[in-house]
Amino acid sequence: MLRAELLAQIPLFDTLAAEDLEALASRMTERRFKSGEAVFAQGDKGSSMYVVLSGAVQIFLPGKGDEPRVVLKDARTGEYFGELSLF
Repeated sequence: MLRAELLAQIPLFDTLAAEDLEALASRMTERRFKSGEAVFAQGDKGSSMYVVLSGAVQIFLPGKGDEPRVVLKDARTGEYFGELSLF
């Protein structure tokens, strides 16, 4: 799937014109992460949104002390996260 087509499926971008989607898509970079590798940590200054092209990403808040972590979302292929850092 072309990057612009991928972006067009995300509600945040579905009202953009084709040329704007192409411009945004041209700024995308592909990153690969190993299983268990952190994409970012709570409190990190963010400037990226992530779209899962394959696999899954678990988004969670770490527990404090003996408390278990709280899973916020399991993002799978086609889903996205980190969009708030764009604002």
